[in-house]
Amino acid sequence: MRVGRWTRRLLLAALACSPCLWCWGCWTVGSIPHDRFLRLLRGDQEVRVTRVEGMHLATPFVIDDPESLDYLTAALRAAEPDGYVPKRRDESDRTGPTLGVRVWAGRFGPYETSFDLPNDERVSGMTVFCELDDHYYFWVPLPQPVPPPLARAFAAKREWDRANRPLPPGHTR
Repeated sequence: MRVGRWTRRLLLAALACSPCLWCWGCWTVGSIPHDRFLRLLRGDQEVRVTRVEGMHLATPFVIDDPESLDYLTAALRAAEPDGYVPKRRDESDRTGPTLGVRVWAGRFGPYETSFDLPNDERVSGMTVFCELDDHYYFWVPLPQPVPPPLARAFAAKREWDRANRPLPPGHTR
């Protein structure tokens, strides 16, 4: 079987470009969850939270009930940019509990981020991380009442944080 000159050129071009296409495809699929999450934090009405999973916890959790997902979608859409250094809304000198989560905002997989809760439980909101060339934070107000599955996840993390936070020198439990 004789292969024509144009067919050979086309095959060579396909072979030469396949690693580039592969890398571009991987980069595109990997960046879509980040882009969708960022669009959500910027108030995009077309993007919504479809699932949340707690990571690196003694008791992992999954939030997939419609009430909690609608609540979280609305809260994340109302996010306010904090900048490269998050503000402490509870006037404390230390950070509060950090909840590592995976947030699905589409079918291309989750975006891994963190929900940083204030030390003062009366402050109703959280700081959310999203990478923009560097670390970047958003303040997300959490109107009351917080749906029970989400409230339980926050309470469990605060309880774990209180039980496992290092004590100041000279103090015992």
